[in-house]
Amino acid sequence: MSAVVLAGGKSRRMGTDKALLRWREKNFLETILRTLSIFRNLFISTADGDRYASIPCVKVPDLLPGVGPIGGIYTSLMASWDEYLFVTACDTPLLSVDLVASLCRAAEGYPCCVAAESDGRLHPLCGVYHRSMIPILREQAENGQYKITLACERVRTRYFTLSPEQAAELRNFNTRDDYLEMIAPARAAGYAERRRIAE
Repeated sequence: MSAVVLAGGKSRRMGTDKALLRWREKNFLETILRTLSIFRNLFISTADGDRYASIPCVKVPDLLPGVGPIGGIYTSLMASWDEYLFVTACDTPLLSVDLVASLCRAAEGYPCCVAAESDGRLHPLCGVYHRSMIPILREQAENGQYKITLACERVRTRYFTLSPEQAAELRNFNTRDDYLEMIAPARAAGYAERRRIAE
């Protein structure tokens, strides 16, 4: 199984590249790649192959540009030599190795396995896709049907129900306020520690 971080979005609502937002000692993308280091083959899906040149990881430029995440998943499946591909977005720095491993185990024998909350909300950008999804994803993209969940409905999909703790790991960041709210406790803790040392 390979893994990919989808980092081809324009981050319009954030106003800056979400993948490069600071997160603890690293940025979002570096944090997620460290979590996914359990995989032998690891990709970054991007609209521009030079976008993250400083990050030592295989970059996969979109074969179907302008169609959103469905194009990134399709391109990454085409680039991978493994049967399965774990997928996550670039704004999920809370993602844990335990959740990744659980999703990978749950995917065995299914063309598609996506994370789902208990209320039915789906997280198609956190899941596992088999190579058999390639023609389905391409057909939909060419027909202007960019919702990944539509592709999931066409095959026998495993919906992995998240615990509340696991669901919290998939909190994403779409706006500057989302980001500032999440990092506020860490910034406060860092300030308190610096003040303690200074005293």
